[in-house]
Amino acid sequence: MDVNESADAQQFEAELDQNSEMVDDNNGRSSPPTTRSRKRAEAAANASVQSCKRPKEEASTGSRDSDEKSVVNEPCSNESAAPGEDDNQKSAMDASQPQKRKTCPADRRKLNEDGPVTKLTVNIAHTFKMIKMKQQERHQKKKSSAGLRKCHLWQLMKRCQMFRELSWTNHGESDEEEHAHSQTQLERFVNNWLNVHSAEPETAAVESAFSKCVLSSESRSAFILYSKIDLFIQAIEKLKLANSTFEDQQGNYLCEPGECLDSHGRYVIHTLIGGGAFCKCWLAFDRQSKRRVCVKVTCSRKHCFEQSRREVKTLRFLNGKHPEASIVKLLNSFVHCGHQVLVFEQLAYDLYLLLKNENFRGLSLKLVRKFGIQILPTLQVLSASSGVNLIHCDLKPENIMVVDRRQTKINIIDFGSSCFGGEQGSTYIQSRFYRAPEVLIGCPYSTQIDMWSFGCILFELYTGRPLFNGKGPEDQLMKITTLLGLPPRDMMERRRFFLPQTKEGERLESQPKALSFQDRFRAIGYACISRRKRGEGVALSDEIKTDTTGRVTDESLLQFIDLISRCLEIDPDKRFTPSKAARHKFWSTGQNKHSPRQMTEPAENVTATTKQEHTRSTSMTGVQQAMAAATLSGHDQQDQQ
Repeated sequence: MDVNESADAQQFEAELDQNSEMVDDNNGRSSPPTTRSRKRAEAAANASVQSCKRPKEEASTGSRDSDEKSVVNEPCSNESAAPGEDDNQKSAMDASQPQKRKTCPADRRKLNEDGPVTKLTVNIAHTFKMIKMKQQERHQKKKSSAGLRKCHLWQLMKRCQMFRELSWTNHGESDEEEHAHSQTQLERFVNNWLNVHSAEPETAAVESAFSKCVLSSESRSAFILYSKIDLFIQAIEKLKLANSTFEDQQGNYLCEPGECLDSHGRYVIHTLIGGGAFCKCWLAFDRQSKRRVCVKVTCSRKHCFEQSRREVKTLRFLNGKHPEASIVKLLNSFVHCGHQVLVFEQLAYDLYLLLKNENFRGLSLKLVRKFGIQILPTLQVLSASSGVNLIHCDLKPENIMVVDRRQTKINIIDFGSSCFGGEQGSTYIQSRFYRAPEVLIGCPYSTQIDMWSFGCILFELYTGRPLFNGKGPEDQLMKITTLLGLPPRDMMERRRFFLPQTKEGERLESQPKALSFQDRFRAIGYACISRRKRGEGVALSDEIKTDTTGRVTDESLLQFIDLISRCLEIDPDKRFTPSKAARHKFWSTGQNKHSPRQMTEPAENVTATTKQEHTRSTSMTGVQQAMAAATLSGHDQQDQQ
């Protein structure tokens, strides 16, 4: 056994010597022969190297990028160096560089998925993501809202309307053969449309409606063909209403330029000219009267539809009983595709747009007087003393429109929120800047809230800025009480909002007590003078007449401030009524004793009737004299600028 073992050892040493000689002869260019023992040795060596490197890599995760750069920049001789030499070089490099604190992922604090902080952050991120997605969807819908009408059903309706108008124009001028030919053309067009849109879900309903409305009998006259096409168009409208493709997200009707409204296509839509939260106003052409009109299409919501029906009844009553009042004239009303449509005469612009064009610098007292003269008689018609007892509930510069650009005649519009005294017609009562204090605190209100709005409008027309511009109902009430003081005790006892022992109620009760008329006069006068926006280079002394002591001596301005102070009385029982405001001295202050027309006419041309009219004018109220002077002055264009 010893001899055999020694022989095997000698043979193994001889094989190693041969392999080493082969490597020396080839200068290391050929790889040594692979044997099982060598493969096992190499695998064990690689495993030991990897086990040594693994804890180092885990400990140096924070500075992985810097280690990779250092490895790349090392010379190639280090790759074949011994493990001991590598450790020595690394230790030398670490000693030369400043040491950094390294953190191990295992030492980090693990995230608790069930903790309150994690849930809160995840919920906030999810909520923000959903809000952003909804905003993007809303933006896309708003961007593509103009294309909602132009679907396949809309194209079919437009073409059928063309056939309907053609049959109406040929009424009484064509024979039965032409009627049959036009019906054949209509059938051909509808059949082609059905073939093209055969994959649409509404195709079967359109085909059944066409066969029921048009193909059920022969069209022996143009009137019968017109009626058939009209029934077919109504059926298509019902299909579109089922898909809500006639309306936007707010429920407003989407009109198209060139679209015909009314049953006989009387009103042709031109363009959009304005609108609010519950309606859209369109400029249209009336085919029957051959003039332009304003078409107001209300929202399809239930409360909006009820308000529009109430507005139709109110305007018909006022236009019939008081045609001389400065109230917009209702020409026609009808229902189109579930929306109430009101047709008015075309007006020029509203007073807010006038202020905007003037860069909110305010108007002259002369022009403010002309506008206020026309508003007061209308409020007097609506007051309880006249027997109407109607509250407008939304009086503001946007709802007072100039009739003609060359004149100063105005009309009051938008009676959708109006109601009679003692009833609540709408939940929306007055715009915030013009809302009366009794409405803010929840007390019963009457027609006197329109007088509060009237005082705020006069202030804004003169200064160009609103007197009370609160950001909310609470802020609005705080601004009113800061300037004018608290409401009286009986109003505070009847209030339904800002109750005591609440945060809002305590803040209200901390405001200054009720002020005297002199204090309120000074506060409103200071606001009128300080808030009025003047042009560049215009001093205060150039606009307002003062004496040597600085006191205001302008009689028109003082009477104007006095009128506003009496209209902005917090107690509605002490507030100016329209009849009392009409007799105020402001309307006659600054007016000429003789109008320009009376001064140019010779004395011999004055007849007896004109003398009687002159004697009557001496007994007129201040409002009537001012209206007569404004009428005779010709409404010069300088006042409009």
